[in-house]
Amino acid sequence: QTCGDHGLPSKDMMQAGYAPQWGKQGRDDLGVMARLGANAVRLYHSLGLDSSDDHGAFLDGAQAAGLNVMPGYHTEMANLKGKCTDFDCFDAWKQATLKGFDAGFKTGDAWHPAVSALILLNEPDFFESSAKCKPAGAWCRVKAVVSALDGVLAAEEEAGVAAGRVRLTATWSFAIRGSIDGEVTGPGIFGFQDMV
Repeated sequence: QTCGDHGLPSKDMMQAGYAPQWGKQGRDDLGVMARLGANAVRLYHSLGLDSSDDHGAFLDGAQAAGLNVMPGYHTEMANLKGKCTDFDCFDAWKQATLKGFDAGFKTGDAWHPAVSALILLNEPDFFESSAKCKPAGAWCRVKAVVSALDGVLAAEEEAGVAAGRVRLTATWSFAIRGSIDGEVTGPGIFGFQDMV
């Protein structure tokens, strides 16, 4: 299914094209969420889709509504051909971050003040079942997360952007897996052990 002759709708809900949903001139989702007591909004696919569309209006709207924004990187970049060779995501995440700065994620020499955390990868533990993960194992997810983190930090340094209050995280699934060091097994907790 496509949307006219333009392909599928974008997964990036922060772009200006979705303003009729989240903006005050439309449905005002950000305002509604804030009035219902929300203090943050987590998004998927906000960075890394090679989009140059403006994200600043969404961030400005979230800030005006008193919402923290936790944008996520497009995790599937790690599986795309030509990106993240052998799960080394340094270059892909660095470029995605630099493009994000140009698309409104940067204000002056800092991240936009609405950004509170960056979701580096969403459930990278599923990389173990990727045809690209040979031999299969935890090394794929760990290498992807650590190299993505390094890419984001390198982009901040290159662009002169201070981290400020922005935190970095990866989200793990509730699958029961073992940590890379074999010390921990269980739903989600393996990922925390992987990062220490």
